[in-house]
Amino acid sequence: MENQLKLKIKIGQVEFEAEGDANAVTEQRDVFIQSIVPAASSFLDKIQSIETARTIEPPTNNQIVQNETAAPALPYSNASNNIDCSRTNLVSFLNKYGELSDQDFVIFAAYYYEQKQESAYVFTVEDVKNFYSEARRPPYCNNSDLLKRLVQKGLIMDAPNETGKIPKPYVISQDGLQYINTYTPKEKTEKKARKVNLSLF
Repeated sequence: MENQLKLKIKIGQVEFEAEGDANAVTEQRDVFIQSIVPAASSFLDKIQSIETARTIEPPTNNQIVQNETAAPALPYSNASNNIDCSRTNLVSFLNKYGELSDQDFVIFAAYYYEQKQESAYVFTVEDVKNFYSEARRPPYCNNSDLLKRLVQKGLIMDAPNETGKIPKPYVISQDGLQYINTYTPKEKTEKKARKVNLSLF
């Protein structure tokens, strides 16, 4: 019983504790140090790099950030941009186009955001839901069908989607931009109250 050894090692949340024959405890300690400590050290290094990445400030406007896996930039047409988007919201932008059908509403809402960010605006069915909410319009019952009809008309097209992102992204096509630039606003129609004949028989 002379060669008894009790050993306890704690590294962060990892603990090693052994008691018994000195040779057996020493062997177990060596295995622990050779296998667990490097893995724990590597794990702690990864955590440290993640914490460091979180504290890095986002790039400023003067810095250029390149992403090798990013999709190529889509062409942007600024043919009739006379909009001060800092002083215009979606509702006021759409007012100048009069009463819009749901299809026209979606393409003009996407065009508004394209003008606002001054580059081709990629949007999804989720964005269409947000368009309706922001414009304070009653939501359309089937936004996917709405986008499908716009694709069939050639007013929007599939956006580059190399990663297979879901929901599917779309962008306004060249024909869509031409449609917007040549659009003639329709006059708003007043909703007329139904006449009810209350005469008695």
